[in-house]
Amino acid sequence: MSNGYDGKERFAMGTESGTASTSMNSIKFKEKKGIFLTWPVAILLALLVIGCLVAVGLIVAYTKPMCNTAAPGEAERLRATISKTDKDHPDSAGVPEPEETSTSSTKSRVKDVRLPSSLLPIHYNVELRPNLDPTVFMFDGSVAILMECTSPTDNVTLHINKLKVSNEILWSDDHDGKPSPKIKRTDFDKARQFIIFKLDGTLQPGKKYWVGMNYSGELAEDLTGIYRSKYTTSSGETRWIATSQMEPVDARKTFPCFDEPSLKATFSVTLVRWNNMTSLSNMELEKTENRGNGWTADYYKPSVKMPTYLLAFLICDFGFKDTTAQNGNVEVKVWARKAAVQQLDYALGSTSSIIDFYTEYFDIPFPLNKSDSVAVPDFAAGAMENWGLILYRETAFLYEPGISSELNKKRVCTVVAHELAHQWFGNLVSMAWWDDLWLNEGFASYVEYLGINHYEPSWQIMDQFLVDDFQNVMRLDALGSSHPIYLPVYHPDEINEIFDKISYSKGAAIIRMMNYLLGEGTFRRGLTEYLRNNSYGNARTVDLWDFLSAQATKDGVNINVRQVMDTWTLQMGFPVVTVTRTYGSQPSISLRQKHFLIDPTAKVSTKYENKFNYIWQVPFTFATQRSSASHWNRPNVEWLKERTRKLDTRVADRDWIIGNLGVFGYYRTNYDDRNWQMLINQLNTDHTVIPVKNRAQLLDDSFALSRAGHMDIVQSLELTEYLGKETEYLPWESALTSFNYINEMLGRTGAYGMFQKYMISQILPLYNSSGWRDTGNEPQLDTFKRIDALQAACKYGYADCLSEASRLYTLWMQNPAANPVPVNLKLIVYCNGIRQGGVAEWDFAWERYKESNVATEKSTLLNALSCSADVWILERYLNRALEEKSIRRQDADYVIGKVARNPIGRFIAWDFVRNYWDTIFKRFGSFGAMRRIVEAVTAYFNTPFDLRVLKDWVLYITARGHLGSATTAWQQAEERTLTNIYWMQANFDVISGWLQNNTAT
Repeated sequence: MSNGYDGKERFAMGTESGTASTSMNSIKFKEKKGIFLTWPVAILLALLVIGCLVAVGLIVAYTKPMCNTAAPGEAERLRATISKTDKDHPDSAGVPEPEETSTSSTKSRVKDVRLPSSLLPIHYNVELRPNLDPTVFMFDGSVAILMECTSPTDNVTLHINKLKVSNEILWSDDHDGKPSPKIKRTDFDKARQFIIFKLDGTLQPGKKYWVGMNYSGELAEDLTGIYRSKYTTSSGETRWIATSQMEPVDARKTFPCFDEPSLKATFSVTLVRWNNMTSLSNMELEKTENRGNGWTADYYKPSVKMPTYLLAFLICDFGFKDTTAQNGNVEVKVWARKAAVQQLDYALGSTSSIIDFYTEYFDIPFPLNKSDSVAVPDFAAGAMENWGLILYRETAFLYEPGISSELNKKRVCTVVAHELAHQWFGNLVSMAWWDDLWLNEGFASYVEYLGINHYEPSWQIMDQFLVDDFQNVMRLDALGSSHPIYLPVYHPDEINEIFDKISYSKGAAIIRMMNYLLGEGTFRRGLTEYLRNNSYGNARTVDLWDFLSAQATKDGVNINVRQVMDTWTLQMGFPVVTVTRTYGSQPSISLRQKHFLIDPTAKVSTKYENKFNYIWQVPFTFATQRSSASHWNRPNVEWLKERTRKLDTRVADRDWIIGNLGVFGYYRTNYDDRNWQMLINQLNTDHTVIPVKNRAQLLDDSFALSRAGHMDIVQSLELTEYLGKETEYLPWESALTSFNYINEMLGRTGAYGMFQKYMISQILPLYNSSGWRDTGNEPQLDTFKRIDALQAACKYGYADCLSEASRLYTLWMQNPAANPVPVNLKLIVYCNGIRQGGVAEWDFAWERYKESNVATEKSTLLNALSCSADVWILERYLNRALEEKSIRRQDADYVIGKVARNPIGRFIAWDFVRNYWDTIFKRFGSFGAMRRIVEAVTAYFNTPFDLRVLKDWVLYITARGHLGSATTAWQQAEERTLTNIYWMQANFDVISGWLQNNTAT
C-alpha cells in the first residue's frame, strides 16, 4: 500500500488505486460563524440549504485518492474543521455529548465491550487543535476513517468518551457510481463508550467506506487522552502545554476511533498550534502551513501500522538535545522545559546507546527513523512508550549531577530501557487484547534489565532484579485475591486494574526463568523469530510459546515451553516447594509443592478458571554443602510436575541442602527443621559459603514461610542473628524489607521498644562501617547499602544517626544556597530533620520544594515532608495535596501514601481518604494511583476493629458505586488485614518472648 497523500493537506484518503477527485476547498465545516446563530426562520432555512450543499461536498471531498500526484487546486481542501481564527472554541453542536461514563460497582460493569467485527479500520486522517487559552481550554478537530467491511452491517460503531460530535457523514470509497448508505441517526451507548451511526442501508462485505465527523472536548487536567499540563518559569510565569496519554482506553477521549489494540491502522496526523509553540507526534514532520490569526498547522507523515493507544500528541515550548543511533539512521531527540534542558544529558546518552543495543539483541532494526522522548511536567504513569514519541514523568527522565541521587539515575536508566524495549515488544508486535497485557509489560520489565546492564555494566543490575521485582511481586501474588498473568478483562476499569505488579514484575520473573531454562542463545533467537513473524501485527501468549518451543527444538533443548509456561500464566500464585529429608541409614529427599498463600485459610478466588489445580511444572535446582562452584553456576534441573516427587540423590546427614540456586525459579523453598538449623549454623559460622542471592532468598523465604505458618517465627528470627557480619546489599535489603512487616505489626504494641533495640544491635556494625561519607565514586551497591544502613538506624531511633541528620539539616537551613547534605543521603537527612523539628523545619523544606527546578529534588522533598511528627502539619500537607496549587495531581497519591506510612500519619491519612473519597475517586481512577492509596492507608490494619471499620467502609462505597479501578485493591486490603490479625494472634507472644531473651543487657 502506498503512503499516498497529496503533499499539501492530508485529511481524506482513498484506496491505493483510486483516481483524483473533486477539490475540497469549499468544505470547511465552520462551526460558530453562522450555523449556531439565533436568526429568523428565513435565515435558518437558508442555512439548511447550505448544510445540504456541505454534505454533498463532503462526499466528493472525502474521495481523495491515496496517491502522490495531487490534482490542481487541492492545496485548499478541507482543513478538518479547525478554525483559522484564534477565537474561542465553537459552541457545542451536532450530537449532544453523552453523560460522563465512570464506573460504578462491579455488579454493573458491562462485559461485552468489544466493537463489532463487521468493520476494520485501514487509515485515519486526524486533525486536532488544542486551545491553550486559559479562558477556553478546549480542543476541536475532525477525523475521517477508512474502513473495510467484513460482513453486512447497518451501523458504524466506534468508541467515544467525553466528546461532542457534529457533521458526521458516511461515503463509499469505491467509484462505481452507486450511492452508499447515509447516516440516519446517531446513538450513544454510554456503558460501553460507543457511538453508533445508524444507517439507512447495509454496508457490503469487501467494500471500503469512509466515516467522517467533527468533534470537540474539554482540554482538562485529568492526565488522560489529550490533556493540559502546566509549569512555572523562573520568572513566575505559568506556561501551558497540551500532551496526551492514550493507553489503555483514552484515545476515544481524544477522537472517535476503533480503540482496541488489535484494530491497527495507519494515521495521518495534523496538529494545529499557536505560532510560537512546537508540536510533536509519532512520525516525522512533513510540512508546516500558516493558518492565519496566530495558528499554524503541522502535517506529519503517515504512520506505520499501529493501535490507537500508541498515538501521541504534544504541543509545547520545550527545548531539546539531540544525537543519532544506528549509525546515524535514527534521529534521537530528548526534550524538556527550557530551564531543565541541562538535565537531559544522561537520558540522551542512555537512549541512543540502548536503542543500538536492542537493535543488536533482537537482530531487528529500530522500526522508525526518529525517536523523540519528552519529559512532561504532569504525567500519570512513569512513562508511555508511544511509537516515536515517548513521554515521561520528569522524575523518570531528568537527572542533574550533584543534585539527583544514584537512585534517581537508576530510575532514569530503568524507565528509558523499559520504554525502548516496548518499541519492539508492544509496538512492533502488540497484544491482541488487554488480557495479554503482560506480553507488553512483562517482557519490557525483563528486557529493561538487559538494556541497563549494557549501559551501566558496573551496577550488577541483574542481581538487583531479585529485590526490586522478584521478591516484591511475590508478596502480592501470595494473596488469595491475586490473579493470573493471563487475565480475561472487559470493562475499562478491569483493564486499568491489571496494570499492576503481576503483569509487570511477575511477567518479568517468569520470562527470566524461561531464559534460564532455554539458555540465552535459544531464548534470544526465539524472540527474534517471534518479532519478525508478527511485525506490525498482533500476537497472543501462545504465539510466543510456540516460537520459543520451535527454537528450543531446533537448538536441541528438550523443553515444551507452552506446557511449562501455561502452568505459570494461566493460574495465579506460585508454589512453595518443601524439601523433606530423612536421615540415618536410608537417607532420602522428597519434594512437595503446594500453592503458597500468606494466609493458608484465605478463600482463593474462584473467578478464574484453573485446569491445573494449582500444580506447576517447577524447575527445581539444589546444591549441598559440598557442591562445587560449577554446580552452583549451572546445576541440573529436577522437574517437579506432580504434587510430590522423590529425588534420586543422597546427601550426608551432616550436610545441608539449599534449593532454587540463583533464585531463577519463581517459587519459595521450605525445608525440614533439621535442614533449616544446619543453614542457620552455616550462616553463623561462615555465611559466604552460601552465595549472595541465595542468602537474600533464605531471609525472604523464611519470613514469608513463618508468616504463612509453614515454619516457626523463631527460626526466621534466628536466621537474622548472623546479619551483624553481613556486608552485602542484597541480603540486607531482603532482611530489612521483611523486618518492615514486623515493624508495622508491632508499632502499636508494648513490644516495639524491644524490637527497636534488636534492630539497632543488628544494624550497628553496618552503620559504623558504612558511615556518612558519601563520595559519589563507589560502586552502586555500596551506595545502596549505606542508604539502607543509615535509613534503618534512624528509623529505629539510633541516637547518633538522628543527631547527625539533624545537624546536617540545620546547617542547610542556616545557608540554603549551600546544601551540605551528601546527594545520596538527602532523603534520610531531610526526613529526620523534619521529624525531629517543628513547623520551621517543615516550612523550610516546603519553600525549597516550591523553588526547586530539579524534579528529582522536588520528589525527595515531597517524600520528606510526610515525615513530620505534628498531626496538624500532616493534616495541612494532605489538604495541600488536593488543592493542586503547588502539588501536581500526578503526585497527590504519592503524598497521601507517604503520610499513611508515617506511624503518626497513618490514621490521619485513613480519615482523610474517607472524608475526601469523592474527590479522590474522581481524580485518581487509573494507572495504579487508587491501588497505591488503598494499599498505603490500610497497610497497618491488624485488629478485628480495623477489619470491621474497613468492611463497613467498603460496603458504603460499594453501595454508592465508588469502587471503580480500586475494586481489587479493596478486596486485597481486606485479605491483608485478616492475614495481619491472624499473624498477630499466632506470633505476637512468641516474638515478644524471643525479643525479651535476645535484647536483655
